[in-house]
Amino acid sequence: MANPPVLPTGPPNLNPLMLTYVSLAVGKSGLITSPPAATKTAAFTNIWSLFSTSGTGPANVTDWSGNDLQYYPTNFDGCAVSAFMLVTSYAGEGQCGSFMFLLASALSLDGISYNLTGAKRKTGRGC
Repeated sequence: MANPPVLPTGPPNLNPLMLTYVSLAVGKSGLITSPPAATKTAAFTNIWSLFSTSGTGPANVTDWSGNDLQYYPTNFDGCAVSAFMLVTSYAGEGQCGSFMFLLASALSLDGISYNLTGAKRKTGRGC
């Protein structure tokens, strides 16, 4: 006698980090509002527009479900240092590294490679 099929009892366990990468790679706040980018340059421009407001400062980046992700929020007492922590804990409050990994991963989904470069201040603290 063959084993009967196993039927799911609820929705699949969706990974919020991967869903956020995909939503950033395919459309604003997870909503596909236009056809996919035809070139890597266009894909980069689309993704970068979710992180920067025309070069004047950070944009209001959101996760896949529309929750705000905040870059060094006012009066924070600690925040995410990785993309995973940014999306799954710390109320969406993150440091530069968490947003860097979020951006890099979204770019990767569109086939855009990147090289990480480090910089260190000679005095004082940096991220």
